[in-house]
Amino acid sequence: MLKELAAQFADPSCQYRGAPFWSWNDKMEGQEVRRQIRDFHAAGIGGFFMHSRGGLETPFLSEEWFEACDAAIDEARKLGMLAWAYDEDRWPSGAAGGISTGRYPETAARVLEAVREDAWPALQAGVVACFRQGKKGWVYRKNASDGTSGGKYLVFHEHASKSSDWYNGRPPLDVLDKDAVRRFIEIAYKPYVDRYRADLGKAMPGVFTDEPNFFCGGQGQAEAGGIVLPWTPTLLKRFHKRRGYDLAEYLPALVGEKLDADRPADEIRHDYWMTMGEMFVENFSAQIGKYCGKHGMALTGHYLWEETLQGQVHVNGAVMPHYVHEQMPGVDILCRRTTELLTVKQTASVAHQWGRNRLISELYGASGWDLSLQDQKWIGDWQYALGVNYRCQHLSLYSLRGERKRDYPPSHMPHQPWWPQYRLIEDYFARLSLALSIGEPVREVAVIHPVRSAWAALSLPHDGKKAAEWPVEAKLQELLSDLLYAQIDLDFIDETLLEQHGGVRKDELYVNQVGYKIVVVPEMTHMAPATAEALLQAARQGVTIFSLASKPVKVYQAGVAAKTLQGLEKRLDTLLKAKKVSLALLSARLRKAMAEPVTVAPATRLLYQLRADGDQRLLFVTNQQEQPAEITVEVKGGQDLQLWCTETGEPRPWPYELTKDGVRFSVWLAVAGSAVFSYLSAKPAEARPGGMSEPKPAAIVALPDKVAFRLDRPNALYLDRALLAVEGTNVALEGFVPQIGRQVRAIFGYPDTSYSAKQPWVWDRKHPSGKQVVLTYSFDVEEVPTGPVSLGVEQPRRKKISLNGQPVTAQPEGFYLDPSIPVVALLGLKAGRNTIEIREDLDLAFEAEAIYLLGVFGVTDRKVGRLPEAMSLCDWTKQGLPYFAGRVTLLVPVTVESAGTYEVEVSAQGVATIGVGVEGQPMTHRAFGPWRFQVNLPAGRNTLVVEMGNSLRNLMGPHHFSDERPMWVGPSELAPDSPLDRYVHVPSGLLELGMVKIG
Repeated sequence: MLKELAAQFADPSCQYRGAPFWSWNDKMEGQEVRRQIRDFHAAGIGGFFMHSRGGLETPFLSEEWFEACDAAIDEARKLGMLAWAYDEDRWPSGAAGGISTGRYPETAARVLEAVREDAWPALQAGVVACFRQGKKGWVYRKNASDGTSGGKYLVFHEHASKSSDWYNGRPPLDVLDKDAVRRFIEIAYKPYVDRYRADLGKAMPGVFTDEPNFFCGGQGQAEAGGIVLPWTPTLLKRFHKRRGYDLAEYLPALVGEKLDADRPADEIRHDYWMTMGEMFVENFSAQIGKYCGKHGMALTGHYLWEETLQGQVHVNGAVMPHYVHEQMPGVDILCRRTTELLTVKQTASVAHQWGRNRLISELYGASGWDLSLQDQKWIGDWQYALGVNYRCQHLSLYSLRGERKRDYPPSHMPHQPWWPQYRLIEDYFARLSLALSIGEPVREVAVIHPVRSAWAALSLPHDGKKAAEWPVEAKLQELLSDLLYAQIDLDFIDETLLEQHGGVRKDELYVNQVGYKIVVVPEMTHMAPATAEALLQAARQGVTIFSLASKPVKVYQAGVAAKTLQGLEKRLDTLLKAKKVSLALLSARLRKAMAEPVTVAPATRLLYQLRADGDQRLLFVTNQQEQPAEITVEVKGGQDLQLWCTETGEPRPWPYELTKDGVRFSVWLAVAGSAVFSYLSAKPAEARPGGMSEPKPAAIVALPDKVAFRLDRPNALYLDRALLAVEGTNVALEGFVPQIGRQVRAIFGYPDTSYSAKQPWVWDRKHPSGKQVVLTYSFDVEEVPTGPVSLGVEQPRRKKISLNGQPVTAQPEGFYLDPSIPVVALLGLKAGRNTIEIREDLDLAFEAEAIYLLGVFGVTDRKVGRLPEAMSLCDWTKQGLPYFAGRVTLLVPVTVESAGTYEVEVSAQGVATIGVGVEGQPMTHRAFGPWRFQVNLPAGRNTLVVEMGNSLRNLMGPHHFSDERPMWVGPSELAPDSPLDRYVHVPSGLLELGMVKIG
């Protein structure tokens, strides 16, 4: 472990560096593909996923598509990077952008719809079962003459899933059907294998599958207003073979209806969801995983709605068995969210049990443009402590043109103001990924995963809110939070995997490669006989068992004799009652039972991961609190304790004191701070004295009312409101340009450009209308800028632009933020009202978008005026820079009595990076806290240079959404259908400076 760590820690290879979803969202050009890859490489990124997203103009999986892939893989090979494939156009995986189900209509998904009828259905086509209402519930009827005529009926009929614009006018795939999935493999996987055989497992390591599920569209698939169930034509036959009875006779139990039958509803629901899950695993995940393994590729990706029990059941059956077939299991946790403990621990458990040393996470998406680099570290550290060690950043936008810029930001590309410092966080996570990929995690505690309880409880339609209040779900989430934040790491044991790949050996309950001597039975209602037998045997052989179950657990499996189940249930109940413990006492009892506990105090919101390789140990600790933490850590062993600095790449000895079994040491962690330690399992012979690493307190520096500043790029006035007219018609619209642009396209029959519409690559090639659109943007100038002014405008070469009636050249002079926003010179600005008129053809390429007035000026109340010469502290958005996206550098005078080395502590708001230096000398930058910088100052007056970089939030929004700081940020928030007439900005600027002499 330590030898491997030392060899690579300073500069880990590409496999440990982030690989973002690279949004292929425009016409893909080989040279531009190569240029952007070089940008990735320079920023320390190790790879990318070639991910078709909204706005793609190059036909998906066409020769032109693969020519772009050729360029990407070739450039990746030259730079030692990884070019991952992605198996779908957008998501979820299966339809291949509609190609699969368009070419092979028989592979389309099916659903079963339950509809109430007042009479026996006259039309029998597609009817699977019919039930007549009886006194005790619904009674199964084979035909109209079977029983009394008349009454109310519940009819279950099968039909095809609806076609959808999201699948480019096609239906989703039947992922429960082996032949349908085989067709999908032929279309979406085989071309990569045939074309890049020499690169598989190397420059092209594998394929990402994204949110595959067997219930695409859910209740939206109803044709007659009924309740919809996921289905496949072979289900009844396969169900009978596996479960031993005819499901058709018991269908009302699946939609929450009372059934007059000989089987309890919970057993029917249990068997239905179990069978659906088995078929999905076997026909989709296992088939694709086997195909990838055969060709030397890694299958990676994540499944839909992993975060709750009932959520995963109604679209996946159960997620844990799927991960066995992924060479690199994965999760996604979007937004600024550090609550999905279940999501990560399910996946990390299977990865541990199957010896998969890499676990990928699709993270950060939909968090908004203002997700800072410190936010990214905080979220990433949380996931890494739980088991993730490979980041797939969501998202990197190939183009910002049109609707593309609203694709669930942030975007990890040079258009971000923080991009010049991005390598700081990439190097940090590369080192952490390396450290947490060596050896294996130490998780002594196993929790039985209660997904079978969800099988038994779930009837459709699914109500996520009610499901969250379901006792099994609520208590499982509480258990996870209590244990993990009390520093009790754990794995889940999936009952299906236990039966297929595990059991009891010596004094362990094991799954595949991993054995557990401590097992927790959580709140649950149903358990498999094999699990009950394993727990009873494990208890006899010395495995420590704790139970939180408040009621007897039903032992159930179809086909097992009732007498056998009753006997097991009785013995299990006796065992669980004897092992009963309260949640309040569980952590202490577990810690006492553990052979190698880690104790972190004070244990509020601190997480850890411990890894082992022989007698070597590696410990990662992260501070998830909202304030710095001085923590004390106790471990067993502790010989040769070292801190591995993830920012510099250097290890150094760390002080400790001796305890009974090991060592105790202290460390100070900033907000979102973390630390990596290594040590040996042997106890050291003597203490290693030393002081704490907590920084000296800094005295607040008295700052002047205003300081000089400079900007790294022009200021901007964001113009997203206009008048729209179509020449030769009576069409005249006024409003925010994305909305009125979509309206005029609809009026003249052009395809919708909104994010959920059909992709441009499948649009009908309609001829131009022969008409022109005129967009008129107006703004006020209080004082004409003395310097040059320019205009950032998309697709200028297809436009005729005028300012106040005078033509403006459409020849670009560089670009603003991104090559998709070229810049043209703007001459003739005047005091008072100004108008910019843009004319262009009304055709497929027309998109109404904001324009950007650029120059050295200030913006107040959306009026252009003079930029202040000096800036007050706190918030630059109220000092002429409300839309500014870039870096503001303050020149701060400070006076010191004596020469020496000083540590400067910066407090700021709304910024992503901070740099500090002395005028005329190199500057030190940080991308996350602690925001402390060392400078050498001579005695007397000095000028500190404080550079603050923000994000695209104040420029790109959301400005007009009902919630000023929405949790989820995507197209609907950035360009809502009913925008509010306001502009919302995030305060940005310097708050305080502190300074202390340290040498």
